[in-house]
Amino acid sequence: MFLGLGLPWVIAAHYNAPKAYEAPAAGLDFSVILFLATSVICFGVLILRRLCIGGELGGPKRSAYASSALLVCLWLFYVVMSSLATYKVIRCDKTTSWCPGQAIKGRYAGDSNAVAAAPAK
Repeated sequence: MFLGLGLPWVIAAHYNAPKAYEAPAAGLDFSVILFLATSVICFGVLILRRLCIGGELGGPKRSAYASSALLVCLWLFYVVMSSLATYKVIRCDKTTSWCPGQAIKGRYAGDSNAVAAAPAK
């Protein structure tokens, strides 16, 4: 996770050291909750496979293919829904009942729609 999100943020914060670096946080809450939901389903599949088959990998070909197809579909669902929310194709704000809040509130100094890094010293 650090290489996917943290490393680009750290590089951008050091590159923009003289001024405060702001990264918009709108949509991050939806993506995190969606990731949590799909990962819970994935863990459920792994637990069911452990209880029914005796292991997470291998086993009968039919159940192995079914499990892998489900996990790939969950991944595709996550990528598509996060992309649609990020590009504002689907609406995800406080007025929609199925989405969490509009943005993660808070900033290092002021603006409520951004998360900022502390300036480098």
